[in-house]
Amino acid sequence: MVSIIIPAYNCEKYLPACLDSVCAQTYPDWEAVVVDDGSTDGTGSIAERYAANDRRIKVIHQKNQGSSIARNVGLANAHGEYLYMLDGDDIICPRLLEFCVKALERTPETSFACFDYTCVQPQERMPDASLSLETIRCKKIVDPFLWWLKTRRNCNIWTNVYRRSSLNGLLFKPRIKHQDLLFTYQYLARDIQGVYIPLVLHGYVQSQGSITRSPMTFEKIRTIFGILQDLDDYYANAPVKQKMLRRRLFTRTIKSLGVVVRNDPKYYNYFSLRLRSFFDGGHVGYRGFPWKKKMEVYRILKANREVGLCGFLEKMLKTFSSAPRKVVGAEARNVCWREISDAATLPRNPLVSVVMTAYNNEKDLYRAVRSVVEQKAPFPFEVLVGVDVCKDDSLAVAKKCQAEWPDKVRVFYPSENVGYQKNRDHLHSAARATGGVDGRGYFAYCEADDAWDMCTTKLAEQIDLLTRHADWVGCVGPVRRVRDGRESLPGVGDLQLEEIKQYALGERYFHTTSYVFRRATYEKCHEMAPDLPVWMDMLILIGANTVGPIGFWPKVGSTHFMTGEDVCTSLKGLDLCLWELPFYLDWLRCCANRAGRLFALDIMFRIYRRKGRMAMLWTAQPKLMRRFTVKLARTRPFFSRKGVSARMKILFSRQYR
Repeated sequence: MVSIIIPAYNCEKYLPACLDSVCAQTYPDWEAVVVDDGSTDGTGSIAERYAANDRRIKVIHQKNQGSSIARNVGLANAHGEYLYMLDGDDIICPRLLEFCVKALERTPETSFACFDYTCVQPQERMPDASLSLETIRCKKIVDPFLWWLKTRRNCNIWTNVYRRSSLNGLLFKPRIKHQDLLFTYQYLARDIQGVYIPLVLHGYVQSQGSITRSPMTFEKIRTIFGILQDLDDYYANAPVKQKMLRRRLFTRTIKSLGVVVRNDPKYYNYFSLRLRSFFDGGHVGYRGFPWKKKMEVYRILKANREVGLCGFLEKMLKTFSSAPRKVVGAEARNVCWREISDAATLPRNPLVSVVMTAYNNEKDLYRAVRSVVEQKAPFPFEVLVGVDVCKDDSLAVAKKCQAEWPDKVRVFYPSENVGYQKNRDHLHSAARATGGVDGRGYFAYCEADDAWDMCTTKLAEQIDLLTRHADWVGCVGPVRRVRDGRESLPGVGDLQLEEIKQYALGERYFHTTSYVFRRATYEKCHEMAPDLPVWMDMLILIGANTVGPIGFWPKVGSTHFMTGEDVCTSLKGLDLCLWELPFYLDWLRCCANRAGRLFALDIMFRIYRRKGRMAMLWTAQPKLMRRFTVKLARTRPFFSRKGVSARMKILFSRQYR
């Protein structure tokens, strides 16, 4: 006997067609266990009506607990020698059970029979298979892993009829999305054989009310990657041909999640960070794939809500699935990348994304956007304006800029106040800066109350420096500070390059408005310390220096407009100093080399010496400062004695206390 397990949830429109296809089976020895998973429509009553007309149908009602528990309940109440999992909104061919049972009886050493499926429209019927099993060449599957890799067929639970004995207690994990995927991989990992019937016997209906179409949540993303991690660990010590299965699983994970994440931008940051952890993992099963280029395609398409996302990803994966030799593989990757880049649906990708956050900047926002848009650059760039919920008309000004420069300006605005950091993080995730075939990209910054008004070629010159110095992770320069109409950086043009650098560093004239970083730099900083506020001007400078050297552009290209009291000497500035201290120490520990630690330490000392900050800190919080100096002294083994002695004396000297 064959037990057909049918979980059903709010599928009253599709359940009659499903049960009709079951009742029409030419193989008479079957039972159907319909598990009503707490449906709120007429699903339960429809199942009861069919059960009253056919004793082979049994209905079980339960509270809504998900498809996993529903299937487990069905397995516990099934009595057949063979098991078949059927969704309540799908349909099957009238001869499905007949073909599968005969194939399994002819090959008693096999554990399952599999077949093909097709996507059908609701209320559509499956055609009857006119052929007999004797005229069909069924194929015995000795190694399910290898067969699946070669044929690239979908091993879904509803395309298999299992021998009950082969499951050996295997159940579906509760409360997780895509639990059928995990079930299939756990089943294939066993020492089993199967038989393949080359016929389309199942009709898959994509219904909106299906259990597997529930909304995406962060918990579901974590669950999917938990499954991926478990299986990746399992296949780490498996034979080479089984290691290739991780690649297939990874493809399926991206494809299944990509459809949902594309329509929910708020999940993209979390999804991409989890995904990138596998890119940089160095697993053998993932080598030969242009993961980072594929990530750029994903990011670009996601930003524009492209419906062809999964098709592009699948096309790239299929192109590299055969794992050709290195030379051939490299050429294949470049050809495929160019083909995708030239596709009509792929938007024009800029080289630089200029990030600009705004909050109550109605008076200055237009000036800031115009100063960036009017930059003369030989490459495309975009301006991303993130307007937080504010009290003035900053959003109206931003939309005006977008209407005036539609090809360069994009405006983002949350429904509630999210703060400076989340606003900027959202702009980073929405940025399209990739730079074409090489997958390059840059982030530049301009505050909504500042301007790039000192040099119309600022962006072009800084990008040119980064292009000529491949080892630089970013480029910074001095800014002009204006307070109440008075300039704070006079005579910089008469100084030499090194003098400008030291002058700007000592007087803290590096500002976010002058920063240009490689996109990879920001992403690496975010991965090293995702909880640190890398949006702070000095913190992001120190963080970038932990990745690699930062170049210096010896021109004043932007203006930082300052209003109100000086935060450095105010009580607000004191609170900011106390709040920044632990973050500086954390970044100091992140520095991977001695030069980076010296640079970070130098910035810390110069900042806290400026305008009596150190004296204020020692006066207001002597215990905290002593603890800080002790912590800082513990970093001394990372430095040479000569390199740190002068800097430690500056901090410990009583003239600054």
